[in-house]
Amino acid sequence: MKIYTLDSAATRRDFERLRRKRRSEWQFLMSGWRAAGPIFEVRCSVSYSCSPDRTVWALLEAGSRRRVVAVCEADPACPTEEVLAACCGS
Repeated sequence: MKIYTLDSAATRRDFERLRRKRRSEWQFLMSGWRAAGPIFEVRCSVSYSCSPDRTVWALLEAGSRRRVVAVCEADPACPTEEVLAACCGS
């Protein structure tokens, strides 16, 4: 399993290539509050989506802005829970 994040400059090309792959509809994963600076917090939610062949997964953060923050290449036989746990831990 390979995970690429928005903040990793070393894997930026792979991140952008995989981010544009066709995926299914976004599925809600979780929501909560995150720090948006030293003084205030922002309510955000995280959704996931995968390609029809289950090889490319993506995490979408929707808070102050909406953006894909991580993509993952995984074995199609890998369980959904395992892929999401690895992506969320990155």
